[in-house]
Amino acid sequence: MRGLTIQRRCDIATSTRLNAQIRAPQLRVIDPDGKQLGVMSRSEALHIAQDMELDLIEISPNADPPVCKIADWGKYNYQKTKQAQKNRKTAKSLEMKQMRFGLKIGDHDLMVKTKKVISFLSHTFLQGSRAGSQRHWLRSGQTLHRQPR
Repeated sequence: MRGLTIQRRCDIATSTRLNAQIRAPQLRVIDPDGKQLGVMSRSEALHIAQDMELDLIEISPNADPPVCKIADWGKYNYQKTKQAQKNRKTAKSLEMKQMRFGLKIGDHDLMVKTKKVISFLSHTFLQGSRAGSQRHWLRSGQTLHRQPR
């Protein structure tokens, strides 16, 4: 698949309604400076946005009435995309540390692994531990010479 480029789309562009896509009859409108213009009909809000040569962007569709802002769509989308990238970059990823214990582990090895588990817990990692009871965790000689239960 040479020469094929795949572009990642931002969820903001597909989930935000603009201008005529807005369906609510009454809207709470905010101007480009952040000042509230009040609750008005959709047609009034669209008319004001067209007079300013800007777009009517639905910011909070679940509010009652929905909140819309008069702004430039390109600038708004750029800012929201950059904010989403920044949030993804600074998000703390949850790291899972895991410790496996074999069936025939020695006392010293068990103590060393226990100390490692305690250090993982002190650094707030998620911790999981498993005892080697599954067949693929056993070494080759251990599978041949199993002791009966």
